[in-house]
Amino acid sequence: MDPKKETINAGGPAVAPFVTDTEFSGGSTVTNNPGAVDTSLVTNPAPTAVYQSERYGNFSYTIPGLIAGGAYTVRLHFTEDWDTAAGQRLENVTINGTSVLTNFDIFASAGAQHKAIAKAFNATANGNGQIVIAFAPTAASIDQAAKVDGIVVTPSATDTTPPTVPTNLTATVISSTQINLSWTASTDPDSPVAGYKIFRNGTQVGTSATASYSGTGLAASTVYSYTVSAYDAAGNNSAQSGAVNAITNVGTSALSIGDRLQTIAPLNVRATASITGTKLGTQSVGALGTIVSGPTSANGYTWWKINYDTGADGWSIAPYLSKIYPGGPIGVGMTQPSFQLSSSVQEIVDSLWQKAQDLFAQIHILQAVAS
Repeated sequence: MDPKKETINAGGPAVAPFVTDTEFSGGSTVTNNPGAVDTSLVTNPAPTAVYQSERYGNFSYTIPGLIAGGAYTVRLHFTEDWDTAAGQRLENVTINGTSVLTNFDIFASAGAQHKAIAKAFNATANGNGQIVIAFAPTAASIDQAAKVDGIVVTPSATDTTPPTVPTNLTATVISSTQINLSWTASTDPDSPVAGYKIFRNGTQVGTSATASYSGTGLAASTVYSYTVSAYDAAGNNSAQSGAVNAITNVGTSALSIGDRLQTIAPLNVRATASITGTKLGTQSVGALGTIVSGPTSANGYTWWKINYDTGADGWSIAPYLSKIYPGGPIGVGMTQPSFQLSSSVQEIVDSLWQKAQDLFAQIHILQAVAS
């Protein structure tokens, strides 16, 4: 969300650029002074009508829609239009729970009735993007009503510097439907880094307040490209990081215990489902076997325990396994079936077969080196 400016006529109607009294809780309103107001003590004073009305009592204003963690200036306008001497009205003011005025005496500060003064404070929007300004009379105040005439909240400074670009973006494949991302956090010299935008295949798919993200609901055996950008509390966006590509695992629904399968790439066979497990041996492309246990997830892979027809038995990663369906394995070792077909149908079969071979070749290219 972009920084915003809030300008409120407390207790009164809209008078440009101040809007009608809004965002308040508690208190009452009154117009005590329909006459002139001395604004000689105020640089850039509010319109006279703002000082003529007020909200009084024990009350607060909650300014919404700000940048969480963003820096703002809160300016409060006051006149004393009821009490006639110093020491009669004493009030406390807090901003997001922090005291900014204690035993504040409007009359004493201005030196007279109907004389305007303004007080300005630095404030940081809370985690909900709000600034809460609370007004209350002190126990010692004769007039048991705090008051304010106008409220202005503006971004503290114009920040046009974006955060640094996120670096070291890493993708970890968790399953056939999930890829987790992590990266080195960005920095910003002017405003807090508010979060990160996540892009998948060039389209923003989410945000994260931390330097990590979990992408779920993905398709099995699919290549995804991710980039990340950072944004700050002032709404500035960094450039996108370098891209990282990852391919989700083969869907667990494609394999199950008891299935016959064939390897589609050279792979290591492990004693446990881990890339650090003891290496029991290797299997070459086209090795046949039967699934006896699994699946389990580790190191970004789905693992199955295989009893191979020959050679070492043990745990292997799913991306290098292909189920053998009735009629033969899908992938390596397949031969185009031969049937007596009409020429037009044969052409369709030949075309589909070529597409299947091309797709399979692409899968081989995209596979990572066997663990």
